[in-house]
This record gives sequence, C-alpha cells and structure tokens, in this order.
Amino acid sequence: MIVLGILGHPVAHSKSPAMHQAALAAAGLEGVYAKFDVAPARLPEALRGLVALSVRGVNVTVPHKEAVLPLLDEVDPFARAIGAVNTIVRDGDRLLGSNTDAEGLVRSLEEASVRLDEAEVLVLGAGGAARAAVVGLAT
Repeated sequence: MIVLGILGHPVAHSKSPAMHQAALAAAGLEGVYAKFDVAPARLPEALRGLVALSVRGVNVTVPHKEAVLPLLDEVDPFARAIGAVNTIVRDGDRLLGSNTDAEGLVRSLEEASVRLDEAEVLVLGAGGAARAAVVGLAT
C-alpha cells in the first residue's frame, strides 16, 4: 500500500486528502493520503519518521516549506532557487525535495498558448508563489 500525505501545521483544514485519495482511486492504486500535522519544533523527527514508516512522499505546506531545505538529503535546483520545497519523495532511506510550482505555472501558461519567449511579465508579490513564478519564467 502506498502511504502519502500532507505535512504542515495546521493541516486540519486541508482538502488535499480528498483530492489525492480520489486520484489514487482513479489510477487504480491502493493507498492512503493522510494529514500530518507537525509542529515546527518536531519537524526533524517527523522527517525521520517518514523514512521509518516507509511513507512514499508528502506535500509540504506552511510553515515547513523553507525549514525542510537543510533537513533533506537532496534538493532539486528549482527548489533551491525558489528557496522552498513543496514535495518530498522517499527514495530508500533518502528524502528528496522538489518544488513543482514553477513548472506548474509555466505549463499552465503554455497550455493557454502564452508565448513566454515574447512575454513581458509583471510578478506581484514577494512570497513563495512569487519566487516560484520568477524562477519558472526566468528559465
């Protein structure tokens, strides 16, 4: 059985489990998507717990997106450039961090036939989503 989840604090309000549970079912995969409410002080031990419990992966939300960076075994270049991780995948005993926001934004614009090579862009904001937009558009 595949075990996945969302890691944040708080996460009781999250709609992710319903969405991802439906995706697992639609793909014919046996699995569960759980809410992992982890206080910031307990983040390092929670990450070790993911490995110990063979959790396949988690989505990361506030307040952990930046805090997980130094705790992971590997972080992809996009996540490093953005300064935040929103996805962690377990590969054996290693935890690999990535950020899908930049790619998701670029893909959605391309699917809407926006010609990014000719676009002039104004990004409003200074948070994680804005950083992801800048990284995605710059590459």
